[in-house]
Amino acid sequence: MLPSSIRLTDVHLRLPRYYVAMLEHLAERERTSVSTVLTRELDGIDGVYAEELTWSVAGFEAALQWPDAEAAQPPC
Repeated sequence: MLPSSIRLTDVHLRLPRYYVAMLEHLAERERTSVSTVLTRELDGIDGVYAEELTWSVAGFEAALQWPDAEAAQPPC
């Protein structure tokens, strides 16, 4: 089962136009979405701050361990 911390949600952001243009450019170049580009970049940040975030963000550790933790669970 997908942990709640992994489930998608919408976010409204206010960013400088050049950030948006940058994300759109990278997404177009890679033939993907802005969401995918931004997610990839945020994946890099979570590793840098993993220890701190594990203690301060509910569900963060479960999100980092998914799907490996799910595979380690014995079947019901």
